[in-house]
Amino acid sequence: MLESKKLDMEKQLREAYGDIVLETVRDDVKVPEAYTAGQPVTLYSPTASAAKAYTKIGRQMKLYR
Repeated sequence: MLESKKLDMEKQLREAYGDIVLETVRDDVKVPEAYTAGQPVTLYSPTASAAKAYTKIGRQMKLYR
């Protein structure tokens, strides 16, 4: 049910603000694993869903290519 509320909130935000709403990063077990390993998830597990989402956000914000 909590995930459903999150998706509904995301939908409302996208309807109100359009393209300025960034990608949603879903829960991913690789994030705490990366933290424990002392690495960013994008290096620890670049194919993880969270890593892909963070990469997409970075590109949207023009932090890197």
